[in-house]
Amino acid sequence: MLIELGRSIEWLSDKFGSVEAIQPGIYAIPTETSRGPAFMKVRVNEDMKISDFTLWIDEKFTQSWYK
Repeated sequence: MLIELGRSIEWLSDKFGSVEAIQPGIYAIPTETSRGPAFMKVRVNEDMKISDFTLWIDEKFTQSWYK
């Protein structure tokens, strides 16, 4: 879980320019898995807590990785 958290913070800080500038929302973070590319769904709350970390085949979260 720490690897996913680190990847998320790195991707979001690149997108927003810094960790302090990260906006609350739901993001599709591209990631590599042992079965190929996927998108990790990450939810950033108003108090900057990061959660979810589920995998999806597509960026719009319509096809679950786990089926």
